[in-house]
Amino acid sequence: MRSIVVEEGSIVRSVAGRDAGRLFLVTEILDDEYVLLADGKLRKAGKPKKKKLRHIRTTGKCIREASEVIREGGCSVDARIRSWLSNEEEM
Repeated sequence: MRSIVVEEGSIVRSVAGRDAGRLFLVTEILDDEYVLLADGKLRKAGKPKKKKLRHIRTTGKCIREASEVIREGGCSVDARIRSWLSNEEEM
């Protein structure tokens, strides 16, 4: 099976499920099969979506500061995630 290389802060696109085609930010890597994703709109950083690695594709972009921002928390986390993802959609 092909391995997908992602890290915390990676921007990925969902390829399966109701959210297929949407961009997400990887907030946490649970194990070698699952990650937690947030988009700042429907899936907030406080309640991320659990998704299998085989159901996502990486865009090749990674926001290095994302994991630190998510750990710190605060009211602007979801707004920052939306901003990062909207910048990626524009490209």
